[in-house]
Amino acid sequence: PPIFRWAGTLSCKWSIMISAFCRIAWLRLCFIRHREIDGADKFIDMLADTFDPSQYHDQFRERVKELTCLYSIAQLSDNQSLTLREKLSQIANLLPASWQFPEITVARIDLDSSTFLSDSYRDGNYRQKQNLVIQGAIRGKVEVAYTEWRPEFIEGPFLEEEFSLLN
Repeated sequence: PPIFRWAGTLSCKWSIMISAFCRIAWLRLCFIRHREIDGADKFIDMLADTFDPSQYHDQFRERVKELTCLYSIAQLSDNQSLTLREKLSQIANLLPASWQFPEITVARIDLDSSTFLSDSYRDGNYRQKQNLVIQGAIRGKVEVAYTEWRPEFIEGPFLEEEFSLLN
């Protein structure tokens, strides 16, 4: 069905989860129409038991935090009553809540000669940075750091999706 193609466009983890769920639903529909197949109900129940949505709860929570951050940044961008300095200051404060460990996350935005720090900013040893490129010129950077050690994932303690969010 078309939903399988749509699920394939998502990140691998989400694609697997959605695809598995849709396949179970699709098989149930197919077997409802063909009840004469012996053991179909047991087979479908066995497939459904192997799919446990609760294992994806943490991943789902992290994606919600990332989407909330993007939505909040979009709202700030549309707010004509705020200056660029005010927007960047608020964005620096939004970023830490979107990372996996917000309690130890700090953010810094450098643009030209101005620096905007999250309220709880202090130097962190584990950093990820992205250049701010405006009209083809590097004019600053966005940096997110952890102030304490955390287990390693893709590159240091940061999730792959956090790299995507920073980009």
